[in-house]
Amino acid sequence: MSHENVGRLWNAAVTGGMVRPKFKIIVKTADYTLTDQDYGSIFTTRGGSGVTFTFPAASDLNKGEWALFMNVANQNMFVAGPDEGLVVFNDLTADSAGFATTNEKIAGTLLALSDGTSWIVLPLATETQTVTISTAPSSSPSSSTSSSPSSSTSSSPSSSPSASPSSSPSATPSSSPSASPSSSPSATPSSSPSASPSSSPSASPSSSPSAT
Repeated sequence: MSHENVGRLWNAAVTGGMVRPKFKIIVKTADYTLTDQDYGSIFTTRGGSGVTFTFPAASDLNKGEWALFMNVANQNMFVAGPDEGLVVFNDLTADSAGFATTNEKIAGTLLALSDGTSWIVLPLATETQTVTISTAPSSSPSSSTSSSPSSSTSSSPSSSPSASPSSSPSATPSSSPSASPSSSPSATPSSSPSASPSSSPSASPSSSPSAT
């Protein structure tokens, strides 16, 4: 049979529905990192006890590739990528996405495809399944450390030390020493000696001789 006839037979079989492709199904029961040979496959977790599927970094080499993940166990299932390498609902820099809510894990499904820059993860879940998304850990420490230490250190040292040295030492030496020497020594010598010699000697000699 010629190549042309083989081609015609194939086209007729596909068009008439006599030939249908089968999906490549791969079962994983433990954490697994995908390779180039895994793209275009459906992964399940039947018999697993919690599985995380990890993608390599998105690039031009895997642009257009895809994989489907179906949770066939009542265990957690996650799809992860490099740091901030996933695009999920309302998050352009996610680390992982999956199913981990009690009674909402079985049959949870995720479709992941690469656009050459990120792995875009789409949940194929029912209305009662919650998709758990993990974002890059860099956002959490930055907000925590920037707010707590700055408010604590800026308020405590600035108010306490500045008030103590400026008010206490300046008030004590300026009022006590200046008032004591200026009032006490000047009042004692100026009033006592001047009153005693001027009144006593002048009164005694002037009255006694003139009477005799």
